[in-house]
Amino acid sequence: MRIVFVGSGNVATCLAHAFVAEGHIITQVYSLTIDNAQLLAESIRASAVDDFMLLNCDVDLVVIAVKDDAIADVVGKLPETSAMVVHTAGSIDVAVLSRFVNYGVLYPFQTFTKTKSVNILEVPLLVEGSSAVVEQSLLLFAETISNTTLVVSSSQRQQLHLAAVFACNFVNHLYVIAHDLLKESDLPFTLLLPLIGETAHKVEQVEPRLAQTGPASRDDIKTIEVHKKRLSVNPELKSIYELLTNRILKTAQTFSEK
Repeated sequence: MRIVFVGSGNVATCLAHAFVAEGHIITQVYSLTIDNAQLLAESIRASAVDDFMLLNCDVDLVVIAVKDDAIADVVGKLPETSAMVVHTAGSIDVAVLSRFVNYGVLYPFQTFTKTKSVNILEVPLLVEGSSAVVEQSLLLFAETISNTTLVVSSSQRQQLHLAAVFACNFVNHLYVIAHDLLKESDLPFTLLLPLIGETAHKVEQVEPRLAQTGPASRDDIKTIEVHKKRLSVNPELKSIYELLTNRILKTAQTFSEK
């Protein structure tokens, strides 16, 4: 496929490189900042633009990969095109693209960082189309670059995105907290890596509820009180600890009653 990218951030960069690696052609990269557009465009042999008037959308696919709250603005500025126009956001309804003839969603269900390459074949690609024809075209395209493809509605995708915030974004912030706690005692974060790896691996084999361990899961109130005492110097962290602990205690109790 011949593709235009609108955006040059984490998602755009990772997807554009992945698409090119699988034989697709990126013709142009748009960004508000020409330097950012050029940085990505030069790495994939595309041209860079910072003006919507310079976009040539006579292609097969236009990918809008910008911040969620910028999508509507981009949609209003894009030139008319018969190409399939998609966004890559998890939380934005497909209807935001309804001014185009052919539109949909191509949602890569993964966390992306420019500096870390991702094997696109292992990234689930979730699609939604404005018509059965568009949906099938997007699905066929997705199947050329991913081993896992699925048609999902906007409502399903938004629920999945919400779940991802809990499973990825919130968990990573807990890593930040853990890192800072260890740093206070001159301990390396690397000590946690085997534990993190085993926890992630375990939920590939059993339901998360069955994989839960720790003082709250075994109703170890003494240990919980020791932890809370250590956190008394930081009320905000203590509040987070208490909230999660109470949730685990409640979940464990409910599960034991079944």
